[in-house]
Amino acid sequence: MGHRRNFKFRELMKLVVTIPALNEEKTIAQVVRGVPRDIPGIDEAKKRLAHLEAHGPTQFAFTFKTVFPPDESFQRAIDWSSFQPCPAT
Repeated sequence: MGHRRNFKFRELMKLVVTIPALNEEKTIAQVVRGVPRDIPGIDEAKKRLAHLEAHGPTQFAFTFKTVFPPDESFQRAIDWSSFQPCPAT
């Protein structure tokens, strides 16, 4: 049985962006200029990965190996008034 290397989660995080461009030869420069340089959510992901690394799996940051019960107080605090059900159902 092989051994697992002890990687830090932050070292493994990558972001891949696929950019569709109609008439790519003529429009790729414009498309690339439109890609945001700062992507919301990356800082949150880094924070959660650091938490996971420091504290192990919790409801805040987890792997799919551990099941956590739903946080009832969090669910009660959700404002469902703007919820739009999926029209496909």
